Amino acid sequence: MKHIVAILAVLLLAPLPRLRAAGDALRDGFVDYIKAAANPDNHGLRADGRFYPYSAPQGRRIGYRQPIADKKLYRDGWSAADAERALREQLQAVAAEWRVLLRGELNQDFDRLPRASREILLDFGLTEGAARLKPEFVAAVVRLDWQRILSPDFYARYEADWPDSVRNKAFYERWRNPENRQ
Repeated sequence: MKHIVAILAVLLLAPLPRLRAAGDALRDGFVDYIKAAANPDNHGLRADGRFYPYSAPQGRRIGYRQPIADKKLYRDGWSAADAERALREQLQAVAAEWRVLLRGELNQDFDRLPRASREILLDFGLTEGAARLKPEFVAAVVRLDWQRILSPDFYARYEADWPDSVRNKAFYERWRNPENRQ
């Protein structure tokens, strides 16, 4: 509960802080990775170039596994640009949550972490919820303990009691190459 109160205070009392060099943590390559891991087959994308709701284990989704926020999306759909803009806004909100959590629990500045740590925390914060991640996971990511981070038992995500194979494979493929960790 104290996490929620602190996050709300930051979001309501101050303008949403921008990521240090937003092009760094939310660079196109990272956002493209998130999009591909969420919806590699472009479910719901029709010939008119717009996303429409589709079924997923988490329920009806649109774009890049985003919840349906407005019933008119069933009729009008969502342009690819709108879906990406909403995804970037979600990532910015997750970054704000990480700033509060890391400052309070680990005395860490999210914006000063290495790019790889920020991206992994944003990735998992988006899908699992930052406050719900295990402290051991967060600590390993902050330390960039690659042996632990790349252990399948450590990074595996689930959707409706089944491994989220698409996201798990995308995560492993992205980070197993040391060049991507720089």
